[in-house]
Amino acid sequence: MKSIDYIKFKLEKLFLDLPEIRIRYQYNKNTQTHLIEVLPVSLFESDDLYIENELEIEEEFESLYAGEEILFITKGSLSEITIPDYTWGYEHMIFDFENVINEDYFEFPQFSDETIDNCENLALAA
Repeated sequence: MKSIDYIKFKLEKLFLDLPEIRIRYQYNKNTQTHLIEVLPVSLFESDDLYIENELEIEEEFESLYAGEEILFITKGSLSEITIPDYTWGYEHMIFDFENVINEDYFEFPQFSDETIDNCENLALAA
């Protein structure tokens, strides 16, 4: 089995075992590195089932495919996926409520009753 097929098989299984997971995969031929991005960050960092699976995949991959690298990353990692070769969990629209812009970010002008009266007068003049 080719290394890419092995990884696709393992990531599909991981996706079926953890329905909330989102996965993106990219292979870099120059460095022979398989980059796997896992979201959400909370799952990547603290879900026991995910962590067990990641370790199992890494160990098995390294024993089967010497000379190739496998790297699991998440949001904020130094390595990034630019153009994914495969994705899992991105078929539906996902809202990331952790990164919603705070309403205080926007500055709205303050209007007074006088401003509104002036606008009404302009509308009448037209």
